[in-house]
Amino acid sequence: MSCEVSCDPDDLPPTGHLQIPWDARSFIRLLAFYIANGTLVVQYTDAAYDDLIAPPGPILGQLFQLEMLSQLGLSPCPVAEWLYKLIDKGSTLPIPDLPSDAPAWMPCVIRFADDFGYRRSELLQEVNSEIPLFLDGTYGGSCFEMVMAVLGNVIQLNAETGSVSNAAAAHHRAYEMARHLMDSPWTPTRAFEQWEMLLCL
Repeated sequence: MSCEVSCDPDDLPPTGHLQIPWDARSFIRLLAFYIANGTLVVQYTDAAYDDLIAPPGPILGQLFQLEMLSQLGLSPCPVAEWLYKLIDKGSTLPIPDLPSDAPAWMPCVIRFADDFGYRRSELLQEVNSEIPLFLDGTYGGSCFEMVMAVLGNVIQLNAETGSVSNAAAAHHRAYEMARHLMDSPWTPTRAFEQWEMLLCL
């Protein structure tokens, strides 16, 4: 269930593996942490937040899309404000699409978050796990944080075009981390390396 966590920037990926920027990997994993432990909406009850986040649905993809737009200076409002309105009034501002010239890794991250939002309950049933990735205090935050940290770290960019060259493999590796955290006897295709689990600050 547990895994060693590295915060050492000298833990490097294999030669030729061009990663997305450090600051991008940082905000990806930090947003996951705040989503999972409920601190985006601390003024609301745990029950209301749990009802919103726990069921399968598009909410994770929406939150990550908003954050990507925010990083581009195009978000209609901060992520927390958007979530407040959803919980408080049951409605939100529409979320624009990413512009066509957005970095190619952004839609790759959003697609994973969206897919994970729908499939997380299936994964829990598959491993018959009582260990949540969300809403379990600090530990719950760190679980989803690690899943998204792995995704951000393993995405590989084409040095010439900036496109993502391993989207499917990166998504699969992040799912392996989710299963590893919930089902410690299970063995991934290969052991996780320190650079894959790096928590960028």
